[in-house]
Amino acid sequence: MGAKKMMKIVCDENIPLAEHYFASLGEISFYPGREISAEYVRDADVLLVRSITKVDERLLKGSRISFVGTATIGEDHIDKRYLRQAGIGFSSAPGCNANSVAEYVLAALFDWWENPEIVKSVSSLDQLSVGIVGAGNVGARVKLLCDALGICAFCYDPLKPEWAHIQFEDLRTADVVSFHTPLTHGGPFPTYHLADQAFIESLKPGALLLNSGRGAVVDNAALIDALQRGQRLHVCLDVWEAEPNINCELAAACYLATPHIAGYSYDGKVAGTRMLYQALCQHLSLESPPQSSSEVARIDIPQSKLIASKSAIAACIRHAYSIREDDAGLRALLATVTGASELSEGFDALRKSYRKRREFSCYTFSRDGLVLRDQAHLEKIGFLPK
Repeated sequence: MGAKKMMKIVCDENIPLAEHYFASLGEISFYPGREISAEYVRDADVLLVRSITKVDERLLKGSRISFVGTATIGEDHIDKRYLRQAGIGFSSAPGCNANSVAEYVLAALFDWWENPEIVKSVSSLDQLSVGIVGAGNVGARVKLLCDALGICAFCYDPLKPEWAHIQFEDLRTADVVSFHTPLTHGGPFPTYHLADQAFIESLKPGALLLNSGRGAVVDNAALIDALQRGQRLHVCLDVWEAEPNINCELAAACYLATPHIAGYSYDGKVAGTRMLYQALCQHLSLESPPQSSSEVARIDIPQSKLIASKSAIAACIRHAYSIREDDAGLRALLATVTGASELSEGFDALRKSYRKRREFSCYTFSRDGLVLRDQAHLEKIGFLPK
């Protein structure tokens, strides 16, 4: 009997191109990530999820699951200890959407920087200081993008001393602080509520605080309290405590508020699917033939947008990824929902119906009319010259 008839695969419906990659390995059943239950996995051999499915003994006990894959960088929704004890294979997709999240951070940073209503403590980008918490795949990529633009970026990561050039307390002097850590409750460096009341209150007046890692790394209650008390702080949140039942007051008080989509670029999600496919093939001792899936068509940025803008870099970033569109979508939801259930469903619907957002490397620009410095910067952060 062939592998396709023998295996049953349960898959989060938001994993793109799953049919393309996994159909040759077995029969695939798709479900919303939050609805994947013990009943659905009982007779399955493989479980493929994203970050919203809690995978533990309660879900898997009594099933015949032999492999779990998460198409995400983060793994805190997976009980890896139980998987090891149960002899269940596991793979995540480290780095798959690191570029997507880093581009989200850059979009938020430029939106804040270009806003004429916000008074900054420095007058040029190369005077900005960006503190990055966590130097994993995402944090490292954020630093590379900042370096490419001449923005001074420093990392705090006690687990990676080669990257950790500052102490946690030093983040208080940064103009921008961006969190990119997993959520941990134990060990020598727990990250749960790492940004607590004392840290939030110590931030530089007018600073930009971003969290696109895990919601509970930032104490949401302390954050809304600080904002409601009038602390001069600009907040961009993509992740929230108690998702999808997010704090509506906090979202309304944020400078930018988005529905956990920082890593949702089409290219990043496809990379995660491809990595899981390769890991499953390895688990099954099968060769994984090359799978062509990425769209190779390039997208031209209109020259008129570049010439009309004061900053060609900001114009290219906005054209490739409009963070304001995601902010508007979440705010529209908050303006219409009447209860927790409706909020949860709406939050997940925004993610499920998310547009096909492409990364900077899919966009081309014309050098005509651009100064050499802007040309070099655009290429360094991923845009392609025609």
